[in-house]
Amino acid sequence: MSEKSQLEWFRNRRESRALAMVGEHVTKVVDAAADLDNVLDAAVRSSKDERAAAFKRLLMNEKSADNVEINLVEELSRGELPAKDREDLMRLVSSVDLIADWLKVSGKNVDLLQETGVTIPPEVWSTFKEMTKNTLDCARSLKAMIDVYGRDYDQMIKAREEVKRLENVVDELYFNNRKILVKIHTNPGIVVILNDLLEGIENATGYWNHSSDTLLRLALEGRQVRTPDLREGVPATVADASGLW
Repeated sequence: MSEKSQLEWFRNRRESRALAMVGEHVTKVVDAAADLDNVLDAAVRSSKDERAAAFKRLLMNEKSADNVEINLVEELSRGELPAKDREDLMRLVSSVDLIADWLKVSGKNVDLLQETGVTIPPEVWSTFKEMTKNTLDCARSLKAMIDVYGRDYDQMIKAREEVKRLENVVDELYFNNRKILVKIHTNPGIVVILNDLLEGIENATGYWNHSSDTLLRLALEGRQVRTPDLREGVPATVADASGLW
């Protein structure tokens, strides 16, 4: 094997390892999104024990995601990948980590409201639960992109479109739910906490969308294709940056 081939093999091996760790990171955060959805489900049913158990799992998965992120950043900081690939992977890691943070914030707000004994109508919890359901589906769509990375570009595109569709659904629910808050509670402190909860869910979903954009860019850079340039009438090449496609 030539020196150039050895370097290419080593680089691809490093990138494959980094992408596997990204997949593990995303999986932990998807689990946290499922936990938040379970927290809201328990709140709808006024099941304090189930809510507490789901919240505990959320915190554990958020912590596990943090640990994976630390190892992943260490892997990327070794500088053995091309600078552009490393930059995009770091951006992806950062976005996914922010999702975990916002999910935890949302869970803490639910926990605060329930532990203080404030009565929130079940129908309000139900409208929040609709948001977390769509946020979880959004998370699973990003995970679907990870699962087919390097193997099925068309499926990646479809999954990314679903991420964007679900983000729009959550945005609409967010504004509708803010209107509900004004109508159902006269205590401004409670309204602030409920609004923080809404923003946490909405922000988490926004970062799923941001992560899908970064992941697709990585895939494009690693996929060697030739497409017609209609302006010039000549084919344009997307450079093979990763060797994974």
